[in-house]
Amino acid sequence: MTAYSMPRVSSDVVRSTVDQISIDTVTISSGQGTLSAGTVMEFDSVAGEWIIAAASITTEVLGVLATNVVATADTKALMVVRTAAVSANSLIFDASFDTQAKKDAAIARLASLGVVAR
Repeated sequence: MTAYSMPRVSSDVVRSTVDQISIDTVTISSGQGTLSAGTVMEFDSVAGEWIIAAASITTEVLGVLATNVVATADTKALMVVRTAAVSANSLIFDASFDTQAKKDAAIARLASLGVVAR
């Protein structure tokens, strides 16, 4: 029998926010594919769009995707970018985050932006 899992929703990831200042509507770069809420993203300042964060993060700006999205073309989505608490167990990292130390570094970077993983 195939197991069924519910799709992620914002409430699976976002624990608390401050009114309307924690979440922004952003553009996810085309070609990112199907992404789930909780995916750790980084801002590509050259393209002006968000991409899946890699362990070799090249930007100071990170966020956590708050909605599921299919980004086969440039797509709008909700992103937790400041003053919020997110579920640490719900964060989804790119495969390049292959050690806990790399994940901890990204979590620390998020915390420096006010996005605390608990």
